[in-house]
Amino acid sequence: MPSPAYELARRLQEAANHHESSWDKSKADELAERQGDFQQAYRVDLRTACQEKAGSMEVPVYLLLHYAWNDALDWAEEVRAAIDGPREQREGKGHG
Repeated sequence: MPSPAYELARRLQEAANHHESSWDKSKADELAERQGDFQQAYRVDLRTACQEKAGSMEVPVYLLLHYAWNDALDWAEEVRAAIDGPREQREGKGHG
């Protein structure tokens, strides 16, 4: 069974990836023309991404991503790398 830190790290990354992959470039371009809120360019908002990907850790994942996006994801990467190896290796892009 994975450690709680590992589970939190994994869920942080999954929720962030779900949110980021929903970016709609054409919607963002439209919003830029009328100086709109770029959060509207995401088809999946952060709260929904956390609900869908973080399970029982929805609230802490949402709060960490909402208030400390970069720091939370940096920490998550360090935890995952310590256990699973570097991201490139996990994704099959490593040299060796």
